[in-house]
Parts: sequence; structure tokens; C-alpha cells
Amino acid sequence: GSSRSNRGMMIGCHVDTSTGVLTFTVDGKPSKYRFNLEPQTKLYPAIFFQATTGDCLQFELSRTHSTLPLSAAILSLTSKHVNPQCPPRLRVQTMRPCSWSRVPNVALRPNALKLSENKKGWSMLAVDPLSVLAVHIPEENRCLDILELIEHEKLLKFHSHSLALYGALCAQGNHKVAHIICSHVDQRQLLYAINSDYLSGDLRRGFADLLIALHLEFHAYG
Repeated sequence: GSSRSNRGMMIGCHVDTSTGVLTFTVDGKPSKYRFNLEPQTKLYPAIFFQATTGDCLQFELSRTHSTLPLSAAILSLTSKHVNPQCPPRLRVQTMRPCSWSRVPNVALRPNALKLSENKKGWSMLAVDPLSVLAVHIPEENRCLDILELIEHEKLLKFHSHSLALYGALCAQGNHKVAHIICSHVDQRQLLYAINSDYLSGDLRRGFADLLIALHLEFHAYG
């Protein structure tokens, strides 16, 4: 099939060194965006661009009828050099998405035992297993380590409010509701939250208040 060539869009940036005004042009026409810069301001130009093809971005340090190129400001002492100097190359950095998952603070220590001299094979035994408390997100069909919620503010707030709601439902000795909640937040979850050194403060307070409401409050005031 025939290939089409798209000219695209040309965006220009101009700096007035006498007044400190930063302006932009789109396809040679001035835009409405203007910024007044303070004296001695350091500019770090950056372009955030999501590539759709392999060859779709081009940088030009050109000049217009009333402005000099950027190389004129970078190489202000060109006349003192015997050989002509070229401006430094632009450094283009790309942003790539990545995914990561949290690992336990203490590595698992398995013990390897050979079964016997006649049989080939080894037996792996973990004496002290590591426990991980995960939060299930049904809308996204994935799980998160509860220690990772400190980086997700909305999920952290939702989970802490859910713990507060559980505590309010089983208050005043409501044993029937407390028994149902114990099937969602069991003893292992409470012990993990109490013994964890890296749990967020809101979650730690929520688990502690829920523990009191489930197992201690009725006996204290009964």
C-alpha cells in the first residue's frame, strides 16, 4: 500500500534575555503562553512525549529573523577558539513503565536434606516460614502486600476506614456481628498487624481498635 507522510507539528521556544520573557510558537505562529522569569533563573528544558512510531521526534537549534540559536548562548566564547566549536549534543532520556513487588525484609532460610544415599533427590524444609498479609482488590483482580498501601493513599484510606467500620458494627457487645467479622479478620491477621514493625500508622491503629472491639471491650465494660 502507499505510505502517507505526516508533517506533524513544530513547537518553538524563545527566550528574551533582556526582559526574561519565555514564549512559545506553534508552526511558526505565536501562542498565548508567556512566562516571566526571575533574574538568575536556571532553565532545564524537558519534553514529555509518548512515541507512536520509531521516527517521530526531531530537535532543531535553529534561529529566526529576530533571534539567535541556543548555541549562541551556550558557546559565547567561540571567537577565542582556534578551531570551530559545536554545541553539546542533547541528551534524550526515555521513560519506560515498570512493575515491582515488595519482598520480605527477612529472607526465608530453608534447610536442604539429602533423602538417602541410594535415592536421588533432596528435601527442602522451612522451619520458620514467612507470613505476608495481602489485600485483595476485586475490581482489578490483583493483590497487594499490606505494607505497600503506604504508597497508595486512596487504598490506605479505604482500608483503614473499613477497619473502623468493622469496629463500629461490633461495638456494645454485638457478638453476632463480631463472630461474622472474625471470619474476615481472623487471629492471624491481627497478630501479623500487631507484630509488624513496618505497618502504616493508620492501619496499625485500625487493627488495634478492631482487636479491642472484637475481643476486649465487652469484657472490660461488661
